[in-house]
Amino acid sequence: MISEKPLLLNAEMVRALHAGIKTQTRRPMRVQPREGNPPLLFLDTTYPVKTNLGKHFWKYFENDSVAKREYFTCPFGVEGGQLWVRETFLQKGEWITPECGHSDDVDQEWNGWDGPSNIAYAADPYPEMRTGETKYRKISSIHMNRRHSRTNLLVKRVWVERVQDISQEDALAEGIIYEYADNGYACSVDQFETLWDSIYAGREDSKGNPLNISWNDNPYVWACEFSVI
Repeated sequence: MISEKPLLLNAEMVRALHAGIKTQTRRPMRVQPREGNPPLLFLDTTYPVKTNLGKHFWKYFENDSVAKREYFTCPFGVEGGQLWVRETFLQKGEWITPECGHSDDVDQEWNGWDGPSNIAYAADPYPEMRTGETKYRKISSIHMNRRHSRTNLLVKRVWVERVQDISQEDALAEGIIYEYADNGYACSVDQFETLWDSIYAGREDSKGNPLNISWNDNPYVWACEFSVI
Protein backbone atom coordinates (compact mmCIF):
# COMPACT_ATOMS: atom_id res chain seq x y z
CA MET A 1 0.00 0.00 0.00
CA ILE A 2 1.43 3.38 -1.04
CA SER A 3 1.95 5.85 1.80
CA GLU A 4 0.11 9.16 1.40
CA LYS A 5 0.73 12.25 3.53
CA PRO A 6 -0.57 15.84 3.27
CA LEU A 7 1.73 18.75 2.45
CA LEU A 8 0.64 22.31 3.27
CA LEU A 9 1.76 24.96 0.78
CA ASN A 10 0.86 28.64 0.56
CA ALA A 11 -0.38 30.17 -2.69
CA GLU A 12 3.06 31.44 -3.72
CA MET A 13 4.62 27.99 -3.35
CA VAL A 14 1.72 26.32 -5.17
CA ARG A 15 2.32 28.61 -8.12
CA ALA A 16 6.03 27.78 -8.04
CA LEU A 17 5.16 24.07 -7.91
CA HIS A 18 2.88 24.26 -10.93
CA ALA A 19 5.48 26.32 -12.81
CA GLY A 20 8.01 23.52 -12.31
CA ILE A 21 10.23 25.69 -10.11
CA LYS A 22 9.57 24.06 -6.72
CA THR A 23 10.83 20.49 -6.37
CA GLN A 24 11.92 20.50 -2.71
CA THR A 25 10.55 21.45 0.69
CA ARG A 26 11.82 21.55 4.27
CA ARG A 27 10.26 21.39 7.72
CA PRO A 28 11.94 21.66 11.15
CA MET A 29 12.13 18.42 13.10
CA ARG A 30 9.66 18.59 15.99
CA VAL A 31 12.17 16.83 18.25
CA GLN A 32 15.66 18.14 17.65
CA PRO A 33 18.34 15.42 17.84
CA ARG A 34 20.99 15.64 20.49
CA GLU A 35 24.27 17.34 19.67
CA GLY A 36 27.13 15.16 18.49
CA ASN A 37 24.98 12.35 17.08
CA PRO A 38 26.15 10.22 14.16
CA PRO A 39 24.30 10.44 10.83
CA LEU A 40 20.61 9.68 10.76
CA LEU A 41 19.83 6.02 10.08
CA PHE A 42 16.76 4.55 8.40
CA LEU A 43 14.86 1.38 9.27
CA ASP A 44 13.96 -0.52 6.12
CA THR A 45 12.25 -3.88 5.62
CA THR A 46 15.39 -5.81 6.61
CA TYR A 47 15.13 -4.60 10.21
CA PRO A 48 13.92 -7.50 12.40
CA VAL A 49 11.68 -5.46 14.71
CA LYS A 50 8.69 -4.31 12.64
CA THR A 51 7.29 -1.71 15.07
CA ASN A 52 9.51 1.10 13.84
CA LEU A 53 9.71 0.26 10.14
CA GLY A 54 9.79 3.36 7.97
CA LYS A 55 11.16 5.52 10.79
CA HIS A 56 14.51 7.22 11.11
CA PHE A 57 16.61 7.14 14.25
CA TRP A 58 19.64 8.61 15.91
CA LYS A 59 21.83 6.32 17.98
CA TYR A 60 23.51 7.81 21.01
CA PHE A 61 25.32 6.55 24.08
CA GLU A 62 24.14 7.19 27.62
CA ASN A 63 26.85 7.24 30.30
CA ASP A 64 29.38 6.47 27.54
CA SER A 65 28.38 2.82 27.53
CA VAL A 66 24.73 1.96 26.93
CA ALA A 67 23.57 2.60 23.37
CA LYS A 68 20.08 4.03 23.03
CA ARG A 69 17.96 5.18 20.13
CA GLU A 70 15.56 8.03 19.53
CA TYR A 71 13.06 7.43 16.73
CA PHE A 72 11.61 10.04 14.40
CA THR A 73 8.80 9.73 11.90
CA CYS A 74 9.38 11.78 8.78
CA PRO A 75 6.36 14.00 7.91
CA PHE A 76 7.05 13.38 4.22
CA GLY A 77 6.96 9.60 4.48
CA VAL A 78 9.53 7.55 2.58
CA GLU A 79 10.97 7.36 -0.91
CA GLY A 80 8.34 6.07 -3.31
CA GLY A 81 5.49 7.39 -1.19
CA GLN A 82 3.14 10.17 -2.20
CA LEU A 83 2.16 13.61 -0.92
CA TRP A 84 -1.09 15.42 -1.60
CA VAL A 85 -1.01 19.20 -1.55
CA ARG A 86 -3.19 21.12 0.86
CA GLU A 87 -3.80 24.66 -0.34
CA THR A 88 -6.25 27.46 0.37
CA PHE A 89 -9.33 27.13 -1.82
CA LEU A 90 -12.78 28.57 -2.40
CA GLN A 91 -15.92 26.48 -2.39
CA LYS A 92 -19.29 27.41 -3.79
CA GLY A 93 -22.22 26.76 -1.49
CA GLU A 94 -24.70 28.42 0.83
CA TRP A 95 -25.28 29.11 4.50
CA ILE A 96 -28.16 27.11 5.92
CA THR A 97 -29.98 27.11 9.25
CA PRO A 98 -29.92 23.67 10.90
CA GLU A 99 -33.33 22.14 11.55
CA CYS A 100 -32.86 21.84 15.28
CA GLY A 101 -36.08 23.36 16.54
CA HIS A 102 -34.35 26.34 18.16
CA SER A 103 -34.87 30.05 17.54
CA ASP A 104 -34.08 31.72 14.24
CA ASP A 105 -30.86 33.21 15.57
CA VAL A 106 -29.11 29.83 15.75
CA ASP A 107 -25.65 29.76 14.11
CA GLN A 108 -25.79 28.86 10.47
CA GLU A 109 -23.78 26.06 8.91
CA TRP A 110 -21.91 26.13 5.63
CA ASN A 111 -23.23 23.70 3.03
CA GLY A 112 -20.41 23.38 0.51
CA TRP A 113 -21.00 21.88 -2.91
CA ASP A 114 -18.53 19.38 -4.33
CA GLY A 115 -17.47 18.97 -7.93
CA PRO A 116 -14.80 20.75 -10.01
CA SER A 117 -17.17 23.51 -11.11
CA ASN A 118 -17.75 24.48 -7.46
CA ILE A 119 -14.09 24.66 -6.40
CA ALA A 120 -11.54 27.40 -7.10
CA TYR A 121 -8.02 27.78 -5.73
CA ALA A 122 -6.44 30.83 -4.12
CA ALA A 123 -3.21 30.28 -6.06
CA ASP A 124 -5.12 30.79 -9.33
CA PRO A 125 -7.29 33.64 -10.58
CA TYR A 126 -10.66 32.88 -9.03
CA PRO A 127 -14.22 34.20 -9.44
CA GLU A 128 -15.19 37.26 -7.48
CA MET A 129 -16.96 36.65 -4.21
CA ARG A 130 -20.67 36.64 -4.98
CA THR A 131 -23.47 38.05 -2.92
CA GLY A 132 -26.91 36.59 -2.47
CA GLU A 133 -27.91 32.99 -1.99
CA THR A 134 -24.93 31.56 -3.90
CA LYS A 135 -21.40 32.55 -2.93
CA TYR A 136 -17.88 31.26 -2.46
CA ARG A 137 -16.36 30.63 0.94
CA LYS A 138 -12.58 30.85 1.39
CA ILE A 139 -11.26 27.80 3.26
CA SER A 140 -7.77 27.64 4.77
CA SER A 141 -5.33 25.01 3.54
CA ILE A 142 -5.27 23.28 6.94
CA HIS A 143 -8.97 22.46 6.48
CA MET A 144 -8.68 21.08 2.93
CA ASN A 145 -10.01 17.55 2.56
CA ARG A 146 -8.23 14.95 0.48
CA ARG A 147 -10.97 14.95 -2.16
CA HIS A 148 -10.48 18.66 -2.84
CA SER A 149 -6.75 18.39 -3.48
CA ARG A 150 -5.72 18.72 -7.11
CA THR A 151 -1.98 17.96 -6.87
CA ASN A 152 -0.21 14.69 -6.04
CA LEU A 153 3.55 14.41 -5.58
CA LEU A 154 5.94 11.46 -5.73
CA VAL A 155 8.58 11.43 -2.98
CA LYS A 156 11.94 10.92 -4.66
CA ARG A 157 14.29 11.48 -1.72
CA VAL A 158 14.13 12.29 2.01
CA TRP A 159 17.03 13.37 4.18
CA VAL A 160 17.98 15.38 7.28
CA GLU A 161 20.32 18.35 7.43
CA ARG A 162 20.82 21.64 9.24
CA VAL A 163 18.75 24.39 7.69
CA GLN A 164 21.88 26.49 7.03
CA ASP A 165 23.41 23.62 5.02
CA ILE A 166 21.08 24.34 2.12
CA SER A 167 22.92 25.00 -1.15
CA GLN A 168 22.20 27.68 -3.74
CA GLU A 169 20.75 25.00 -6.04
CA ASP A 170 18.52 23.57 -3.31
CA ALA A 171 17.30 27.06 -2.36
CA LEU A 172 16.20 27.54 -5.96
CA ALA A 173 14.53 24.10 -5.86
CA GLU A 174 12.55 25.37 -2.85
CA GLY A 175 10.81 27.75 -5.26
CA ILE A 176 12.97 30.81 -4.62
CA ILE A 177 13.02 33.19 -7.58
CA TYR A 178 15.96 35.52 -8.05
CA GLU A 179 15.17 39.16 -7.34
CA TYR A 180 17.31 41.93 -8.75
CA ALA A 181 19.15 43.96 -6.12
CA ASP A 182 21.25 47.13 -6.37
CA ASN A 183 24.46 45.12 -6.38
CA GLY A 184 23.20 42.40 -8.72
CA TYR A 185 21.05 39.33 -8.21
CA ALA A 186 20.27 38.47 -4.62
CA CYS A 187 21.64 35.21 -3.22
CA SER A 188 19.00 32.47 -3.31
CA VAL A 189 20.12 31.21 0.13
CA ASP A 190 19.66 34.70 1.60
CA GLN A 191 16.17 34.81 0.14
CA PHE A 192 15.41 31.39 1.55
CA GLU A 193 16.62 32.58 4.97
CA THR A 194 14.11 35.44 4.78
CA LEU A 195 11.35 33.03 3.78
CA TRP A 196 12.25 30.59 6.57
CA ASP A 197 12.23 33.25 9.28
CA SER A 198 8.94 34.68 8.01
CA ILE A 199 7.43 31.29 8.92
CA TYR A 200 9.42 30.00 11.88
CA ALA A 201 11.22 32.84 13.69
CA GLY A 202 9.75 33.51 17.14
CA ARG A 203 7.51 30.42 17.10
CA GLU A 204 6.42 29.03 20.48
CA ASP A 205 4.92 25.77 21.66
CA SER A 206 1.50 25.46 23.31
CA LYS A 207 3.04 26.41 26.68
CA GLY A 208 4.68 29.56 25.37
CA ASN A 209 8.19 28.13 25.27
CA PRO A 210 10.38 29.18 22.32
CA LEU A 211 10.87 26.44 19.72
CA ASN A 212 14.27 27.80 18.64
CA ILE A 213 13.81 26.91 14.98
CA SER A 214 14.77 30.24 13.36
CA TRP A 215 17.52 30.47 10.76
CA ASN A 216 20.05 31.60 13.37
CA ASP A 217 19.12 28.66 15.60
CA ASN A 218 20.14 26.42 12.67
CA PRO A 219 17.77 23.55 13.54
CA TYR A 220 17.80 20.11 12.00
CA VAL A 221 15.19 19.87 9.25
CA TRP A 222 13.47 17.20 7.23
CA ALA A 223 14.16 17.80 3.55
CA CYS A 224 12.20 16.24 0.72
CA GLU A 225 12.65 16.15 -3.05
CA PHE A 226 9.57 15.35 -5.13
CA SER A 227 8.03 15.45 -8.57
CA VAL A 228 4.46 16.13 -9.67
CA ILE A 229 2.55 12.98 -10.65
